[in-house]
Amino acid sequence: MKNGFDAGFVRQYMEDFCKRYDYPVEATETFLFVFDRVCADKELSDRFFAPVSAYAAGKKFLYGEHLSGNKKGGECKLVADKLGVSTYTTDFLYCLCLIPYLEKLYEEKGLDKQIFFDGMGDFKCKLWECKKVYDVWGSFVANWFGRWFTLDRFQFGRLQYEPAKGIWISCKLEGGKRVRLWQKYLNLHIPSMGPLRPEEAEASFRAAYAFFRKRGYGKNIVFHTSSWLLNPDHRKMFKPDSNIVRFMDCFKVLTVREEKENQDFWRIYNRPFNAQNPDCSGNTTMQREYARIILSGGHIKHASGVFVYDGERFYK
Repeated sequence: MKNGFDAGFVRQYMEDFCKRYDYPVEATETFLFVFDRVCADKELSDRFFAPVSAYAAGKKFLYGEHLSGNKKGGECKLVADKLGVSTYTTDFLYCLCLIPYLEKLYEEKGLDKQIFFDGMGDFKCKLWECKKVYDVWGSFVANWFGRWFTLDRFQFGRLQYEPAKGIWISCKLEGGKRVRLWQKYLNLHIPSMGPLRPEEAEASFRAAYAFFRKRGYGKNIVFHTSSWLLNPDHRKMFKPDSNIVRFMDCFKVLTVREEKENQDFWRIYNRPFNAQNPDCSGNTTMQREYARIILSGGHIKHASGVFVYDGERFYK
């Protein structure tokens, strides 16, 4: 990325990007309005766009330093405070300004456009999560986005993957032999993109395997995830042939822990957890089942699991 920040280019790209991913008109107008106000204020624009310019020029880039949650107070908080808008909005706007240069980076690295397209759908997921939970167009988990911009996270179809350094894994390979492996692995993430169909998950596993196999991973690639979706209680809530249980069946569970603060409550009910008055109202089977657990003093459980794929077979 040799060229620096170009406000006109970024604004047009942002508008086109929002249309490409079918953002609500209100959300698009919110981001463009704040963008224009920043551009109209030289002090704000110099501060807010400085890290974008550095990223566009391929210079050293520390994504998190500029977010509103930075202890020193990042540029996103400066803009939010001065313009009287939510930091969730300015954090998200910051990302939207970076994305056009991320697409250029994908092109320079010769990465498939479909991988970029799949990955950028994650921003829409987080946009809607913020709107549902806090009624704000933006993101309340903007720190999460950083690894997209450093090419340390990729999405293949339904699921996302991050290369990680190493993990001990004991599994049965072909012929029933149990081996203990220490190797690089893929951290798997599950964006909130609707139903988690097993066939889509398996297609994603295979695509990720092909991609990382060409990038120095061995024949046996370890896939790891840590999520409330692996909660063993789900086997009591849902039928064995349900999407969620069939996805759980892919993994060998390593650890299970209770969330004392029910941190994933918002993922189920689209609102923050209030221990004094937990609002567990909802119409889905999952919402009703978790209401029974939480209102009786129980907690959401979070589990980690792994499987190994060798290009032909899955082992756990």
